[in-house]
Amino acid sequence: MRHLSLLPAIFCFFSDATASFLTVNSTYTTNDSIRYKEFADGELCDGGQKHYVGWADIDQRHIFYWYHPARNNIEAPLMVWLQGGPGGSSVVGMLAEHGPCLVSVDGNSTKFNPYSWTTAYNIIYIDQPAGVGYSYVDEPINTSSYPRRSEESALDFLRVLRLLPDAFPELAGMPIHLAGESYAGRYVPEYAAAILEYNSRIREPDRIPLRSIMVGNGMSNMGEQWPALYDTGCYEHHGIAPIFNETDCSAMATAANRCEILYEQCQSNPDEIICIAAGKYCQQNLWDVVERKNVDRYNRNNTCPPGDCYPIVDDVETFMNSLEAREAFEIKTQMNQTSNHWAMTSKIIESRYIESGDFFTSSVPALTRVLEDPKVEVLYYVGVHDFACNSIGVRRMLENVKWSKRSEFRAQSMSSLPWTLSHGECAGMTKAVSGLDLVELNGGGHLVSFNQDTPPSRKQC
Repeated sequence: MRHLSLLPAIFCFFSDATASFLTVNSTYTTNDSIRYKEFADGELCDGGQKHYVGWADIDQRHIFYWYHPARNNIEAPLMVWLQGGPGGSSVVGMLAEHGPCLVSVDGNSTKFNPYSWTTAYNIIYIDQPAGVGYSYVDEPINTSSYPRRSEESALDFLRVLRLLPDAFPELAGMPIHLAGESYAGRYVPEYAAAILEYNSRIREPDRIPLRSIMVGNGMSNMGEQWPALYDTGCYEHHGIAPIFNETDCSAMATAANRCEILYEQCQSNPDEIICIAAGKYCQQNLWDVVERKNVDRYNRNNTCPPGDCYPIVDDVETFMNSLEAREAFEIKTQMNQTSNHWAMTSKIIESRYIESGDFFTSSVPALTRVLEDPKVEVLYYVGVHDFACNSIGVRRMLENVKWSKRSEFRAQSMSSLPWTLSHGECAGMTKAVSGLDLVELNGGGHLVSFNQDTPPSRKQC
């Protein structure tokens, strides 16, 4: 009888005879639909499995996604991956970090990734908010067509999740793990809380089966992350000497205290003007100090000149704008726009989310709701060499979240992970209570899976 639920999708299924994309109308609303195109293994991505590319069409917004079924694992759950930014394309996470295929050095092809997360998960990489990557809006010259806050894009994200099983029935009822990094520390808790709110309003069979969230080097609360730039840069941290001089550190100590006070006011009165003012003060007096230093803000261990540390990002851009990729995605016909150059970061989304104050808004209230739900597990992992979203700020944020197990979590001491890295160093430290895990990873920067190209050994530290 379960298969009867597929009948609405079957009846509303149709294809455009002029293209190889197929379109399925939503079974939940008359306004939404989803397009997809299947690729065999080796077409565009040498990942060991067939894969799908498409757009979720929600009113005047069209969200690009790339779906990779798990390798040889029929019981694998679903992971939905979101990049940060704001405005960052999730394709970077796929082609440069943990996807089934990684971009080649020249950007002209891909290569098999034996350590892909698709060994354990079905993964959908989603370019959001609308305007990121190959996601687009119908009126690109009208800036109000684009979302401007995470609360708004969370509603779009919910509609995308509802559409996915219409195109891929095997995803119906599959446990979902929502993951992301960097500014996704803002998105992921907010979107998860929106899912829980949605689920509270509908009957059980139609609920979205969210089971966990996972945030890597996440910026969930600027009010605790940016003051920690002082701690990270003015004191020895994981074997790296301080990078700021006494004059800088004296000024940063004062600014860090002031920044925390301003953000407390922002959180107590979440008004755009108050939060933007707090954010600008912290940026000018803390973040800009880091920017003036000749260091890689994403990995303090790097010796390369800032801006030259991640050439793979340029390779991803080359690949996504290649004739092969654009023809495979049928960009001209599917996007129906004259300007559709793929970029790692959408400048319009970046500017709108900063100007609205979203960039300076804390996701701790949303995270609190998620932590209090017994059905959802929370994992924060952080590479200890990151400066931008440093481990001190992440740990401080989690220890200050006011939830039912706050005291228990704060009282826990960090313990060694039971693995070592290739050169023998302990893989990192962790602490946990029921519902929340924190993992601090040695050797990693802002993009942990990019820094570690081989898995840790199961050798006791």
